[in-house]
Amino acid sequence: MVINVTDLEILKKKGVYQIRNLVNSKVYIGSTVTSFIYRWRQHHSKLKIGKHENLHLQSSYTKYGDSNFEYTILYVGTSLEDIRTKEQELITSLVSCNPDKGYNLDSIVDRHIRSEETKRKISASRRGKWGGASNGFYGRTHSEEIRNRIRQAHLGRKASDTTKAKMAEKKKIMVRINGVTYPSIKEAAQELGMSKATLCRWVKDRRRIGYEVV
Repeated sequence: MVINVTDLEILKKKGVYQIRNLVNSKVYIGSTVTSFIYRWRQHHSKLKIGKHENLHLQSSYTKYGDSNFEYTILYVGTSLEDIRTKEQELITSLVSCNPDKGYNLDSIVDRHIRSEETKRKISASRRGKWGGASNGFYGRTHSEEIRNRIRQAHLGRKASDTTKAKMAEKKKIMVRINGVTYPSIKEAAQELGMSKATLCRWVKDRRRIGYEVV
């Protein structure tokens, strides 16, 4: 899959890119908040070994071959919001979610990602519901005996895969997805174009090969 750029320095930047089938002109529109070259390497390595998460793109790559695909930079962005907005515009205008015209699996960018304002409202609502006098344990404290029982109950208990995945994200422990290492689950989800919740489930699923906490 050739990289079609005239200035190699642009590969260090972030923004929106396109993967185009030179035979049938179908396209995949994606974005990166890391760098274009980093994202190209991810796509290319997975496609070559037949393990790309986008099965439509993988099937086409396998059929037409590496030399018939081209990686092009469409837009250089400055912020996550800016990049996602442009990505959405291009997916819509190029109708790349239509199987006859492209390889995108969803017409909506970041369908599962809430806006910062929405998250703030939810957080405030939960604090009001469970904070202060609304909390059934408000104004009370555990006795030393109870605290000892709680400590003993947790001694020797092994964390579940779900807990490990959550701890990995909270502590920003690295995860490895199909041989590619990411600084955190959040960043991996952003680069792979999927929700963090879905990726957490995949990391904890022992039957799913290639998804693990480092």
